[in-house]
Amino acid sequence: LDRLATWTEASLRRMGAFLVSDGSTYYLDTRTGRVYDMRSSAWHLYLAKEFGILRVMKEYPHILFRLDEYAMTEGMESTVSRLANWHGGNLYVSTGQYVLRLDGVGVRIQHNGEDGVLFHNEGEPWTYIPDHGIKDLSLITRWLNFSDSDIDYKLILECWIYSLFLGSLQQSKPICFLTGPMGSGKTTTLRMIGRLLYGAGWEVTLVREFDDFVNALANYHLIIYDTVESALQSKRWFMDCLATLATGGRIVKRSLYSKGAETETFTPHGFMAMSSMDVSFLRHDVIDRSLLFPIRKIQQFAADSEILQPIMANRDRIMSFLVQQLNRVVPLL
Repeated sequence: LDRLATWTEASLRRMGAFLVSDGSTYYLDTRTGRVYDMRSSAWHLYLAKEFGILRVMKEYPHILFRLDEYAMTEGMESTVSRLANWHGGNLYVSTGQYVLRLDGVGVRIQHNGEDGVLFHNEGEPWTYIPDHGIKDLSLITRWLNFSDSDIDYKLILECWIYSLFLGSLQQSKPICFLTGPMGSGKTTTLRMIGRLLYGAGWEVTLVREFDDFVNALANYHLIIYDTVESALQSKRWFMDCLATLATGGRIVKRSLYSKGAETETFTPHGFMAMSSMDVSFLRHDVIDRSLLFPIRKIQQFAADSEILQPIMANRDRIMSFLVQQLNRVVPLL
């Protein structure tokens, strides 16, 4: 048992490097420049492909434990980012294939790890297109029928989308709430944003148990929950976590591989959005740190596929537009 774990560990050290970032373990394959979260499904697939180590093997849990233990104790302290990171006066954005460095003048393509900036990629890669031809974010916002108000909800929502790339500059991150009746496009809009950033395989999710919620906070840059009104009423821990998340506080979770009630704390670095038909259950401390978008029923019905298809067909172009708009902001940061 130990011989197989020791051989796997030594092989991985020759092929790359073990990393520790904010209490989580990662592995960098220096041959490809790809970073793997050692608690993700992609890591399991990597071990199977490179070494033939499969989850059905009786040795598998022991090998995983040994590798994670080695990474935690011997891994190089690093900063592993998701989606984007501000570093040295530049904004770095990951495409999943390479990294874009935005310096306020131009956009430069470089390898993952250059300038000491490493990214772990959560979704499907996209391609930067300098001459993209996109002029605004109307493909995302055109379906939304915001309630009558002097507030420019469309502009605020677009600003929130841009802020997703600037998380490393924000200690506290307002929670995005889309609220309205059935048929108002709440879930579809949030699904559009998620698939724009992470690809067609991305999906909204439901609030389940505390451990699932905390693990999502620890491992993802953007979490989107659908129809949260039931969780807001029945899960007290959910409201407490929302308040902590919005203020940039630390959250307690159970330690991995721990026995008994051992816990550890971590600071979530991601963003959260959710849909709900009713937000009257929200506590005032959560409301004060949230962006509430009241929307009405869509006037002209359209199937989800009709709304989502233009996003996926133009994903590279829209992401390229966002990058160039962000580059205009860099000198002001």
